[in-house]
Amino acid sequence: MAREGSLRADDAESYKANLVFPDAAFGICVQHLATNLKTRYKDIKGPLKTYFDGASRLYLLSEHQRHMESIRSRNPDMHRYLVQADLTKWSRAYFNGRRYAIMTTNIAESLNSVDWKARLMPVGFLVVWLRELLQRWFVERREETLKITSKLAPKAKKLIRTNFSLGLTVTVCDNDHIMTYGICKFLS
Repeated sequence: MAREGSLRADDAESYKANLVFPDAAFGICVQHLATNLKTRYKDIKGPLKTYFDGASRLYLLSEHQRHMESIRSRNPDMHRYLVQADLTKWSRAYFNGRRYAIMTTNIAESLNSVDWKARLMPVGFLVVWLRELLQRWFVERREETLKITSKLAPKAKKLIRTNFSLGLTVTVCDNDHIMTYGICKFLS
């Protein structure tokens, strides 16, 4: 059970997880961290929320630091709380594991969002309903996967094509600047 105001499971659970998965990088769910911030600091809306969202999602260290500095100047206590939460656990800029720009979640959260009416069913019917739902999901994904003819997933292929096309319009001015649409921009 998590302690009041803590950001992750208790130390015993963390210790066990580290024993089983020593090379895994453990992170804090940004949604849960944001909920903790709303509980602790009632004024987390507007600019503070924007700066927190940026600090958690941006990959460039300089961008992350700029957002954290904005948080510090507006609410030093919140800044201290976020730093104590361990930047490597919730910030993409510092995270030492792999992040794939997708929201990862557990199966319980996925199922909770599917159909609230199913929760009104007796347990036996609920189990059958859940089995059928999962089977349908797996069949649909298998059919989609069988249609793939390349080594890349369709979304990854589209992203690479888009980035390649955009990359053709970029010119490097020097080590710290790129030129897009005839304008030289500072990278970080």
